[in-house]
Amino acid sequence: MKIAVIGATGTVGQVVCNELKACHEVIEIGAPRGAHRVDLRDIASIQRLFETIGRVDAIVAMAGHVHFGELVKMTREQFRIGLDDKLMGQVNLVFTARDWLNDGGSFTLTSGIIGAEPILQGASAAAVNGAIEGFVRDAAIEMPRGLRINVVSPTYARRSARELRPVFPQLRGGKRRACRTRLQPQRRRRGNRAHLYRALKSARLRLCSSLRLKRRSNTMQWTRDEYLLTTDIERFQFDVVHRYLSEVAYWSPGISREKVERAARHSLAFGLFREEAQIGYARMITDTATFASFADVFVLPGHQGTGFGKWMMQCVMAHPDLQDLRRMMLVTSDAHRLYARHGFKAPAHPERIMETVQATKA
Repeated sequence: MKIAVIGATGTVGQVVCNELKACHEVIEIGAPRGAHRVDLRDIASIQRLFETIGRVDAIVAMAGHVHFGELVKMTREQFRIGLDDKLMGQVNLVFTARDWLNDGGSFTLTSGIIGAEPILQGASAAAVNGAIEGFVRDAAIEMPRGLRINVVSPTYARRSARELRPVFPQLRGGKRRACRTRLQPQRRRRGNRAHLYRALKSARLRLCSSLRLKRRSNTMQWTRDEYLLTTDIERFQFDVVHRYLSEVAYWSPGISREKVERAARHSLAFGLFREEAQIGYARMITDTATFASFADVFVLPGHQGTGFGKWMMQCVMAHPDLQDLRRMMLVTSDAHRLYARHGFKAPAHPERIMETVQATKA
């Protein structure tokens, strides 16, 4: 992956860059210094940056200033420092740089511990951090082209502990664990997009993201032109899905509508729509932790050959519940090339795989 890290010259930024460099191409971007520089308050500066570095697979933002001071003495101008710099800087980045992210790419923004744990003189920082987290939660369900957005909330780096003790009383007793500036070794798999998030977690940053969904009641959607892909199962047109699976699909002839809907509701299901009409479908049978099996994938014949089947696959594979699984499997008779683009291949040890096939009622 090609990853742009903004704030790479900062304490936490240096840690994350060092970790990501092991498996990815990292572009280090600073504000006051660095080979590449950007001012996130200036949209033109952001545009010039990406015209220079080109398209990327992921953008990590760890930059922004806030004002610390007693609330009763703080001026409106001082309070606005964080709003204009850290908050709007990262929002500007999303609005401007999204056109420079490849399909399925990701933004990682930064809030901070003060959004969750109040301290004296931290009202401005708390407001900014809370606003960033709220922005990300809502933006996550509207990102186009399978793009993802999340926010991390750092604690603090060990090297900063001494200067932070006056405002964080918890540090004086040494009970709070710091963000380590030397990352723990871990097994890496080259090319895995989830490695970015593992790297941030290994730096002991608390992930606070609507993209790491814990309940399937949460839905996601992706848009491209007049097409929509969604996991909102209440929108699915099961008459369309059932007709294709029972009458056209070679793997499920005669299957009942009740079974089609029950299978969808017990899976992570995706519906592809053109305007209001459902034209495609796929589902993942998964525990969201270690394993997933891809099933019932189709695009209606009148919409095949448009590239939206490939786009649906990109979005499905980018879903946060399907990251960092130990194994994904599928069965296909004629779509090997499509799935190979997403990392699927013949089993290395087919002799280890067994199955039982039962004759079942429709």
